Amino acid sequence: KILIELNVLDCLSKFFNKPMQKLFHTKAEGAYIFIIGLICGYPVSAKITSDLFLDDKLTSNEATSIASFTSTSGPMFVIGTVGAAMFNNTKLGILILICHVLGALATGLVFCNYHKQKVKKLNTKNEIKEKPKISTIINSSMTSSINSILVVGGFIICFFIIIDVVLNLFPLTGILKP
Repeated sequence: KILIELNVLDCLSKFFNKPMQKLFHTKAEGAYIFIIGLICGYPVSAKITSDLFLDDKLTSNEATSIASFTSTSGPMFVIGTVGAAMFNNTKLGILILICHVLGALATGLVFCNYHKQKVKKLNTKNEIKEKPKISTIINSSMTSSINSILVVGGFIICFFIIIDVVLNLFPLTGILKP
């Protein structure tokens, strides 16, 4: 959120706009979302896509197309949890991560024509926009982050309670308890 407010997307558009248009039929924002999604993992990419859509920086079709290939798991989860903890092999975790990223890119290439449309060019006029204060940017970023954490935590608690109730109500499911 802070990087978006500081107009990092304008800098990225110079480098990624043409490749993103040719490969995925989206704007440079898709590259930013993909890179941040690879670094941070899910649900960060979904949140950024939603924020950019709500700020009218992405159309509905672009947001749908971008969401198809940017919702990836983070490297710490894939390598650390899946590779090291579950399979006791970090090299396998790295291989799974590579396959995961290649699968996301393949998904983007397959579904890029699903909502194909002409990509609007970024506004190149030299409009003078009032830059928000850094304190405002940090405040809104923190508020957004805390709200997201609370929502995810609330869903985890709700589903934990539902699963616990179901396991306690039905005696046959007692087999599933550890």
